[in-house]
This record gives sequence, structure tokens and C-alpha cells, in this order.
Amino acid sequence: MERLARRAPGGERGENGRDRAVSAETLYRATVRDARRRDDGYWRADDDLRGWARLMGEEDDDTDGATATTGGGGRRSAYRRGDARPWELARWRREDEKNAARIDSTHRRSSYGDDGGLNDALDASATGFARVGIPAHLADAARSAGLRRTTEIQRLATPPLMEGKNVAILAETGSGKTFAYLLPTMASVSAPGRKGSKRSGRCCPACVVLVPSVELGRQVTHAAELAAFWCTMSDDAIKSGYYTPNVFALLGKEKKLVRPAPKGVKKTSSKTKGMKKSALATTANKSKLQGDEEAIPEFRNADVLVCTPARLLKLIKDEWVLLGRLRHVVVDEADEMLSSGFASDVGEIIKLSYGENGINRFDTKVQYIFAAATMREAQPLLETFPGEVEWVSTARFGRVHPQLDVRVDDVRGDDAKFESLCDALNRHKAYKTLIFANSPEDADELVGKLDARDVVALAFHGRAKERGVVLDDFIAGDLKVCVCTDLAARGIDFPDLHHVAQYGAAPSMEMFLHRCGRTARTGQRGPFHVTCVVDLDAETVDEDVRSELESHR
Repeated sequence: MERLARRAPGGERGENGRDRAVSAETLYRATVRDARRRDDGYWRADDDLRGWARLMGEEDDDTDGATATTGGGGRRSAYRRGDARPWELARWRREDEKNAARIDSTHRRSSYGDDGGLNDALDASATGFARVGIPAHLADAARSAGLRRTTEIQRLATPPLMEGKNVAILAETGSGKTFAYLLPTMASVSAPGRKGSKRSGRCCPACVVLVPSVELGRQVTHAAELAAFWCTMSDDAIKSGYYTPNVFALLGKEKKLVRPAPKGVKKTSSKTKGMKKSALATTANKSKLQGDEEAIPEFRNADVLVCTPARLLKLIKDEWVLLGRLRHVVVDEADEMLSSGFASDVGEIIKLSYGENGINRFDTKVQYIFAAATMREAQPLLETFPGEVEWVSTARFGRVHPQLDVRVDDVRGDDAKFESLCDALNRHKAYKTLIFANSPEDADELVGKLDARDVVALAFHGRAKERGVVLDDFIAGDLKVCVCTDLAARGIDFPDLHHVAQYGAAPSMEMFLHRCGRTARTGQRGPFHVTCVVDLDAETVDEDVRSELESHR
């Protein structure tokens, strides 16, 4: 947790024909920016690079007439493919408001004195999270755990989240998105006050976090447990009525939700003998599952569920999980969850939880949060979610981290590719290396080749029997080389990873960015290296990926 947030070199407005006034303040900002760039390359929060649109070469000459879904009470309007994306419009609008506020503040200082006649100064001792709206006790606990500074996405996303708005959080990999949505959510869930009663024997969560994979779910669960613990670290928080939310993970089939009855208990009657063990008692006064089994208390008492969509949906339909108290729904890796095999399950969960007006049984608004590191188009989200969404994106969304040293070796033939990979491993032998292959078969074959060269490596993919052990050993540093598929590309945090190798071109630009994003995570110190070993003549390469690779040659 000993991490510091970095800030990125900023750019000035004025692209695509947008006018800007060059003032003394603008020149001062540029001077500071260039000094920081020469110094350390820290990120600046007000960088206005156009992110994904610039990377994909799809910027419009005139964006003033573009329409999009707006947040903050705006009206839903038609979004056309190829228009300026909603998050770009939101960012431009936010920058305009920031500039207007800065000009107004300058005018007030010149007219009324240094404080502009305002008495709104923040306590100098307040942490970054407290300044953006996180309760002081939670912000102080996070700071003591190592989150000393907020990242750009945390500064931008926290205020609308604390206001209860539906928010799409779009930021580059490793930028702190998980805590950007967890801290406001935990602050709400742990707050004092009655938020609806639980039904005996059922799981009635206040928050569900949907994740696409077990591995990502485990990391989100760990972060959620930390945030829950921070909610009551201070005596003042406990005296004020805050409590520690219970976090429970529903990932795959790894956890049993029922426990066998104690020895000596009679078997079920003939009336219930033919029923499935997972069937719930339908009578209101019964608290046990039908049969000789009962739901475990960790599941029944959960306030926060971290789960995969398919299993949660089944439990909802079987009435193991009731949504009456639900107040927060988080969809992590939203671009994949809303446009792949998960889309139907996620859409059904949103439909069941949203109902007619997005209000739960206890007259509380249900908040929806969508987090993503890449998003080519907004249409899947707009088609799935019926409510209004506020779009929040960082300046570098959809771009490779500026501190990454990307090297592309375009070679001919399989033998040359393998030799080039071995050279890369030798160049960066001081570091762990995560190697991405395009299929489980390729990963296993590559492990065999490396073993013949006396390089200890193991494979991590969906068909690997001990993939959990492999991942744990690699994260702990006991394994120096891990060959994986794109199962490891999304969301998983690899501490102290300084070298990523891509053995073959990524299938899409989004996946290229996710692969690169396993290193250069928020707060880590460099150097950071990415080696791409490809045969552009023999491989079928996505046009955008080819363009990106050629730009690094």
C-alpha cells in the first residue's frame, strides 16, 4: 500500500479548431508543466489530450454540435457512432467550467483581497480524499494505510459519486479506479442510519460489484475488505454510528453457500425429500434453506457482494439474494461486461435492480457505477442502462502510459521470434517478466521451449489446473517468468512488475492497452518496459494495433 499517485504532463487546449486565450496564467502553467516533464514526468490532472479519439484517429473537426448522454440532470439525446464520445464532451465541458471558475477567482482576488471575499478555505491538514468529499475518518484511515495522494480519476470521480449520481469512470489501467469507486461506496454503506431491513435467512446486500473473472474478483474483494476496515478505524467514527460493512465474494463455484446440518439432526421429511438442496423455503417465517442445510452466516450478513454476473443472476432468480436494500451496483471492466458474453447477464441484473425508476423498496435511489480502462464506443452502455450517466474520464484515457519504454521486434519466422523473446528476457533478467501469448496452446508450447533453455516458467490460462497457484507464486516473486493469455490482461495488479512481453500481436487495440497496463501501475517506481515480439508479415494484425506497433519501431 506504500504508493503515491503520479501526475502526468499536461497539454493545452486549442485542438480541432477550438479557440483559446493565451494569458499570463496559461504561460505559467506551461512553464510548470515543462519543468515537471523534464524533472520526473509526473502526470498533470488538467491535461486535455483527447485520449482514445486521438489514438484511434477519429477526432472530429467540429465537436460543438455533437450530442451525447449527459450527467447532472441532463437530457438523454441521440448518440451517433463516430460523433464525439460522451466522455470527451463531458471533459471539455468540465475544462470550460474550470477555466471560468479560475478566471472568476482571479477577478475576486483582485477586487476583494487574497481570499476573494470567500470563506471556503479547506483545512490545510485535510487529506486529498477528504478534499474531494470522502468522510474525514475514512480519508485519514486510507492515508495511514498508504493512500497519501489522490490520482486524477479519484479526484474527478469522487464528488459525483458522493452525490449519488450514476457515473461512468473511464481511466487508463493502473490509475486507481478500484478505490475511486470503493471509497465513496463504502462511505455510503457504512454510514449511520436505517437503510432498510434484512429478511431472515436471505442475503440482502447494499452493494454488488460485478467482475468478469475470479482473479480480478479476488483483488477487488481484498480492496473492499481494506476499505471496509478503514470505515471504523477511529473511535469517533464508531461513536458517530459508522460500522464495518461485511464483504463476501461469490466467484465461480469456489465457495459453498450452505453448510451441512450438525450430526444427530433428523433427515428431511418425505415432503421435502425430492426438492433440490438449493431451493429456498417459501414460507415467510422460515429462515433456513429447505432440506438439511442452511446458508452460511457470512453470506446472509453480507453488505457488499463481489461476484461474477452468471452466479449472482442465478442466486437472484432462486431468491437466495434479495435486492430490496440494494443501493449501489458497480460494473467493473464495463466495456467487456457490456459487449461480450457477459452482456445478457449484466443487462438482466441491471433490469431487475433498476425496476421502473431506479428506486429500491425503501425509497432509496440505486446508484450505478461503470468502470473501464478502454471503451471504443458508448453505445453498449447507453443501450443497457436506462438512466442518466455522468461521464468522467482522465486525460490519458485510451493511451499508453507515458513512462513506458515500448520496444517492437518485427522478425521473420517462429525461430526468430523465440530468439528475440529470449534476448528480451536476458536484457531484463533483473526483473520478473509477464509474457502474453494469444492462446492456451501457444502459452503451453512456449513454456516447453523456455524449459528447454533452462528458463523456469509456468503457464496461466483458463485451462491450467493450478492457475491460482501460478498467479500467487508470480505475484509473490517466487516465479520469475509467467506465460499467460489475456485472462491476466484485465484489472489484475502485479506488484513490482517492470517487464511485460507480448509474444505475438494483441488481437485488438483495447487488449494491447490492457497488456501494457500490467506494469506502470499507480505509485510504482520505474523503469517500465514492454517488449512486443511480432511477425507483421505472417500474423493477422488488427489495423489499429499495426499502426501502434509501427509507431514504436
